[in-house]
Amino acid sequence: VDVVDAAVCRTPGQAAAAARRFPAVVKLARSAHRTDSGGVRLGLRDAASVAAAAADLLAGGEDVLVSPQLSGVEVAVGAVRDPSFGPVVMVGLGGIWVEVLGDVGFGLAPLTRPQARDLLAGLRGFPLLTGARGGSPVDLDALAGTVVAVGAALVADPRLASIDLNPVLATPTGAVAVDWKVST
Repeated sequence: VDVVDAAVCRTPGQAAAAARRFPAVVKLARSAHRTDSGGVRLGLRDAASVAAAAADLLAGGEDVLVSPQLSGVEVAVGAVRDPSFGPVVMVGLGGIWVEVLGDVGFGLAPLTRPQARDLLAGLRGFPLLTGARGGSPVDLDALAGTVVAVGAALVADPRLASIDLNPVLATPTGAVAVDWKVST
């Protein structure tokens, strides 16, 4: 699974130094629902704006993450260890849409790439991944590979209880997780 290059920072100076590509993102390192709580700053165009955003967020006592701002179609990919079925993989439109629309598909891990592609194709939002309304189609093979890898991780390591990648940004050239949570 490809993940965005992010640095954990404890000071505004560290955050400014960590921002190597612009625009950049500064977000709280551990809070759930960061967007809802105002814990994300987007579109930061220079080191000074990164430092200012970090100072504001660090005032709450939590470290921040600094990463480049990427774009793509937001997809949620997750897996849980169900007591009856074992590892179950979930995929759906990501970000807030997974909760708002509930447009998700489920499969038992381990999955093959064709099975993962079938899960993606079963989403009502699938046209967003294939270039709806003039958009660029995403790399479905890379996205399916992410779905397969998340399920394989739960199969391979019985200590893992769940994995949540949300969002994974799907683009014409790949798929990259920009936020994740792994529970044991």
